[in-house]
Amino acid sequence: MKIGVKKRGLSPVIASVLLILLVVVIVSMIFIWARTFFSSQTEDSERSIGELCSGVLFVADVVESSGDYTLEISNKGNVDIDSFELRKYSDGRVETDNVSMGVSAGGSVANVTFSEKMEDGATTPEKVEIFAVLSAGGSGRLYTCYDEPEFLVY
Repeated sequence: MKIGVKKRGLSPVIASVLLILLVVVIVSMIFIWARTFFSSQTEDSERSIGELCSGVLFVADVVESSGDYTLEISNKGNVDIDSFELRKYSDGRVETDNVSMGVSAGGSVANVTFSEKMEDGATTPEKVEIFAVLSAGGSGRLYTCYDEPEFLVY
């Protein structure tokens, strides 16, 4: 051992500050990555799917005419809707149907192939929810807006 040579290192306070700074930098990088990852930007729009879903506003109604049920949908929002997802609830069971009719912004459409019963053909659902389904431009990916469903009563 040499005499007169002092060993020096980082003080515990400086080491703690450096570790905290490193953690803050890593967390901020993960946050920035996650924000861009989860925003789900569409290819034909600068708005995210969340923003597009907030612009969805439609009214759905079921009209009976001589034993046939017609699903009428009027799009009152500023976003084109590509299709709809229907959920029927009865006795703790949930059935999901896809209604493949689109409605442009400000337009309306009617579909006569609507079934008012559950899959067993005898049970009438207690509650029916309808959700808008949007596509992400040319990618073909579909996104369902689950935030605010429309409820059908018939």
